[in-house]
Amino acid sequence: MNEKYKRTFTLTNNLFDTTDRLKLSSVLDLSQEISGNHADVLGCGFNEFIAKKYIWVITRNYIEFLKPIQYMKSITLETYPTKQRFVEYPREVKFYDEKGELLCVSKSIWMVLNLNDFAVETPALFDGLDLDSIEPYFEGRVRKLPIESREKLNFLKEVEVTYSMLDHNGHMNNTHYLDWFLDIYKTQNIKTVQVEYVKQSFLGDKLWLYGLKNGNLISLYGYRQDELRFYMQVRIEDLVNEN
Repeated sequence: MNEKYKRTFTLTNNLFDTTDRLKLSSVLDLSQEISGNHADVLGCGFNEFIAKKYIWVITRNYIEFLKPIQYMKSITLETYPTKQRFVEYPREVKFYDEKGELLCVSKSIWMVLNLNDFAVETPALFDGLDLDSIEPYFEGRVRKLPIESREKLNFLKEVEVTYSMLDHNGHMNNTHYLDWFLDIYKTQNIKTVQVEYVKQSFLGDKLWLYGLKNGNLISLYGYRQDELRFYMQVRIEDLVNEN
């Protein structure tokens, strides 16, 4: 059966930041890469979906770091879908070092859109899989982050969606929101990250970024005029690398 899929990736220098930690955007990029690989195996990848006038979209990402992903030449990822919940298709990805030690786990919430009218679809995609045999790392649902009032946020800067940020669906790839976060806060020791994707951004869109710090929590919001496009929350906590 193909309930789980595993692949080892070679890590190149451009995937790391100046402290030789795997960038947040690289974590999401690798997660999406192996998720796409597994979808291809299961017959619901990009090419198969386009032929049916479907596309995958991510509505939420959650990442939990157990240890820093640092000073590594390769990394092994394992992914699997978990049980469908209404219109949501959750998926987890685990990151292991060369010794097989778990370093990080991500969970993404996917939905299926019909390209004809952009309505949400719920095709039966994983009926042939024994998802009951999979014990998810995260218990229960990753719930949506509450939205802070815009009046409580601090304006940070204006940014623009450029051509190099677009993916093959023609909108901004969601990994770049995490690059914006690190460009602004330049922070390390990230324990958890949650990103809520409210609406897609396209070439030339100008977003106003707002931030908020509350103890060890840092939030970033992106508005296009009065329309919220995304928001995220990062929790800072000392991580120990025993390697």
